[in-house]
Amino acid sequence: MFMRFVQIKIKPDAAVSFERFYGFRTASALRQVDGCLFAHLIQSDNAESDFISFTVWGSHEAAERFEEGGQYSELLAELDPFLEDTTEWKIRLNDDMTLDYAPVKEDPTVKGMDVVAGSIADDPLERIGEDPYVRILSFKVDPNNAREFRRLY
Repeated sequence: MFMRFVQIKIKPDAAVSFERFYGFRTASALRQVDGCLFAHLIQSDNAESDFISFTVWGSHEAAERFEEGGQYSELLAELDPFLEDTTEWKIRLNDDMTLDYAPVKEDPTVKGMDVVAGSIADDPLERIGEDPYVRILSFKVDPNNAREFRRLY
């Protein structure tokens, strides 16, 4: 299995509308994509405008096919009215020595990881329940201690 996280920052006054739209349109569309086993929106406790779209896929390849197949871009375009404007700018000096500048729209950050626990046969919706909580740990383990780490963890 493969987990995919898309970090999304929305306009501060759009949280309720965004959650409704995501549930109605985005999550339901994701659940119809071949290989997508679970889709859910997670809101930050610390910042009302910070969200993570959390999906579980049957394989890394299924997630890649979805992202490269165009449907990811289509769904992202539908979310565009909710997304926060970026503060990044692209500035270029033209050949005639004039400045050309425009704001650069920043796409949400996408991260993914293989899952070593669980089973495709399990129904993620039943296991996670109404109020899911996700904790992500990221660290490096000395290869010489990997076996001991697995045993302890």
